[in-house]
Amino acid sequence: MLEPRRIAAVSAARWMAKTLGEEVGHTLGYSIRFDSRVSERTRIEIVTEGILTRRIQADPGLDGVAMVIFDEFHERSLQADLGWRYASMPTQPEGRPQNLGHVRHPGLRPRCRFAGGAPVISSGGYPFPVEERYRPDDRQRPLQERITEAVLTALGETCGDILVFSARRR
Repeated sequence: MLEPRRIAAVSAARWMAKTLGEEVGHTLGYSIRFDSRVSERTRIEIVTEGILTRRIQADPGLDGVAMVIFDEFHERSLQADLGWRYASMPTQPEGRPQNLGHVRHPGLRPRCRFAGGAPVISSGGYPFPVEERYRPDDRQRPLQERITEAVLTALGETCGDILVFSARRR
């Protein structure tokens, strides 16, 4: 399974292994730059784009790989596009079936048709309501003070998680 960032790859492997009641490196593992947690028992390996690219360079047929899952593919990158292209190539000369790219983003249906009809796997997840709040821009006070005040106000007025963005104008 392709994850574009190292932290996401490690976190996904840890979370999925935990849901199975296992340690990372058993059924679920990961490989990122300078770190790998896989074993002979590993059946699902979370890899970054660089790892997939190097594997394709070493073995264009991806022998031993039954499926490639492109997670977060809508973010697009040169390495992910390269991985997609190689994973969706037609049958190899020796008659091996092609490796199909499986995606989870419903907006990629045309790309799946291009890849020989690769199935689209959708995961609806749990939608949560999002409320946006804006604060007036008071440049007379330090940014850290304004953000702290905004967070404390939001904590007092609502429950749940808070995500803060600061837009700096020049």
